Amino acid sequence: MNEIFWIKLLCNTFDDERMAILDQMPECDAIQLMYIKILVLAGKSNTGGYLLLNGMVPYNDEMLAAVMRRPLNVVRLAKATLVRYGYIAVEDDVIHVAEWDKIQFADELEKIRLRKEKDAERKRVERQNMKLMKSLAMQTGLSVDVSADNPMSARGTSVTIDSISNMKKKTTTTCQERSFAHNDENGNPSRDAGFSSITNDLLSRATVNTPFASMTLESLAPSIRNFGINNVMLAVDIAVSERRVPATTPEQYIFGMCNNNGPTMPKGYKPVALRMKESQILEEKRAKQCEEEKKKEEVDKLCMARREAWFDSLPDDRKFLAITEAQKMWPDVPMLQKYAAIDIAEQLEK
Repeated sequence: MNEIFWIKLLCNTFDDERMAILDQMPECDAIQLMYIKILVLAGKSNTGGYLLLNGMVPYNDEMLAAVMRRPLNVVRLAKATLVRYGYIAVEDDVIHVAEWDKIQFADELEKIRLRKEKDAERKRVERQNMKLMKSLAMQTGLSVDVSADNPMSARGTSVTIDSISNMKKKTTTTCQERSFAHNDENGNPSRDAGFSSITNDLLSRATVNTPFASMTLESLAPSIRNFGINNVMLAVDIAVSERRVPATTPEQYIFGMCNNNGPTMPKGYKPVALRMKESQILEEKRAKQCEEEKKKEEVDKLCMARREAWFDSLPDDRKFLAITEAQKMWPDVPMLQKYAAIDIAEQLEK
């Protein structure tokens, strides 16, 4: 969740005709307060007006009742009423505030979200720098100040390994680089195994069969170092979801997307959680449709078997008459002759 400390509330919010209608309802105060709480929750989520916990999990009725400290029946009544009058919408079980971009300063909220992510990434790098310097101090026996007042330990300031001790490999690496990459036995940069496997798996699945499929975590290292893994993965997701074709190399394209205050959310962009939910619902719908078609086919087979058994029980003269008429209708299609004979026999029976 991105920390947002304010949202915009229009002065004429309660002058709307819909609000006048809500004022006549028995639970008008609860419904109007629920709307304000939904706006606040959407601001805290900061996902373009969608109510998502940690940007991933859609809020259901029970979660809203717990977060807003209101009875479940009141939450459901308010939600249904707000949907009816167009204040909110529910898309694949995900609540979305209607006209969120018009109500709020969407650009400002996006800048705040990106600034929070960059601040978090900077603090993470600083913590890793401090750990690195502590480790180097223990290995070399030197006293190294890793307090917040030490400029060497803050904000990825360049510190050469040779300046601390005479190590075997004469490589000059900044603390920020060390926080991202580690050298393997051949001296080549490589990532931590656990983090690398997860991120590479996500990257591979996200870019399969796209112009960005050639990218690897190592080739994206400059972007990750400068903008953080979250911004890079967001840029990759936007580029793939919009089926963009890079004019340069995929890595340069992603770097360019992140370079201008982070990747810009395109209009109509849906968060990953919502797209995953839509995909899941589509798969469930297809499975249900296949199951219904299978049941219908079984019913049709059973019905046809009963009709054939009934036709076989008819006297020979009536069967002969029906078959003769069916052969005239379909002289060259024996299978249709059989079905046509049953239809003719049923019509004669009526």
